[in-house]
Amino acid sequence: MPYTGGSSTNAGINYQQRFLALQYSFLYFEPNMRVEAECKSRFNIIDDIISYNNSNKTFFSLKFRSPNKNLHWNLTDLKKENILKDFFEQHCKNPNSDIYLISESPCYLITEVFRRAETADGATNIHDKLDSEIAKKYWDDLKAILKEFDDFKLIAFARKIKTLTLPVSEIEYLIEHRFSHVSDSKTIIDVLIKKAGDNSIWSKETKKEDFNAWFTEKNILINK
Repeated sequence: MPYTGGSSTNAGINYQQRFLALQYSFLYFEPNMRVEAECKSRFNIIDDIISYNNSNKTFFSLKFRSPNKNLHWNLTDLKKENILKDFFEQHCKNPNSDIYLISESPCYLITEVFRRAETADGATNIHDKLDSEIAKKYWDDLKAILKEFDDFKLIAFARKIKTLTLPVSEIEYLIEHRFSHVSDSKTIIDVLIKKAGDNSIWSKETKKEDFNAWFTEKNILINK
């Protein structure tokens, strides 16, 4: 069901905490990974969650659900919520980084239009690659919004923009699944979500070493 007012804000916070907890579940098994939450600086337009793996930097924009009554992200919603603007500005600062929209609502622009466009060479064959009239209209409307991008630059942009459509229940399942073979995964979910909330408040960077203190505090034993 759609959320409004304060419940919408709370739902968005809870959604972001759970996805951050999911990133922590990846971090635990990736020694070269670290994660930052709410990392506000002049370099980060998208600051919900940033993950680092060696030299790779990935930005995650968390939007619980689209305001669209059909619960999907169309161009109007993406523009109204400043998602396109933020993605454009972050891409200009970090052209080699992947940028993700994480939401319970799907986004046709990213899943269909961008995935078709990324194989194009430029203006000469972009419409052939888009294939459908709906996808072509999306592309042309997007060019009208992002006036700084010609076809070539917009294709490069499309290649770096991704999305994951994840319900809350699936996020929790994914966390549980990652830890199911090593310990009490149900307890670990609670710990990671709690730490995700605390670390978001303090904009704290998290590394694998932090897990030792978290698990010791809750008497969680990891099967080696």
